[in-house]
Amino acid sequence: MTDIHPFAPEDQASGYMQILRELEHDLCEITGYDRVSFQPNRQAIILLFHYILTLCYVTLYESNNLFHNRPPLDEQ
Repeated sequence: MTDIHPFAPEDQASGYMQILRELEHDLCEITGYDRVSFQPNRQAIILLFHYILTLCYVTLYESNNLFHNRPPLDEQ
């Protein structure tokens, strides 16, 4: 699903759209909701950003051996 370009012509995306319509229908039937959204909410995006940023910092520190070069807390 992630390989299709967001601006692909509708005739090239019809299979994807059918899958999404069926998934939406099934999720509504299972949950009892009138509609569902496939868009992540704002809070989820913020948490994902923080997680990715943390992974970047950990990778940076590990790659530069900064975790091991830091003096113990009681010596600062």
